[in-house]
Amino acid sequence: SKILIIEDDSDLREGLAFALELEDTNGTGTELRDARALLEETPWDLLLLDCNLPDGSGFDLVTELHG
Repeated sequence: SKILIIEDDSDLREGLAFALELEDTNGTGTELRDARALLEETPWDLLLLDCNLPDGSGFDLVTELHG
């Protein structure tokens, strides 16, 4: 499974990746722009998205994706 983690807190992001036993952490980012770029280039099975990112709301991205 391909899991994309978008979280600006590096400790939390790394902890999530560790807990999910992800071998490849290339599916991570810290801002909405990271999420948009990664979503365009790769199909993902699951998106773990922070609600409050430095450049906007994760809720806005979900609305954009389902719009």
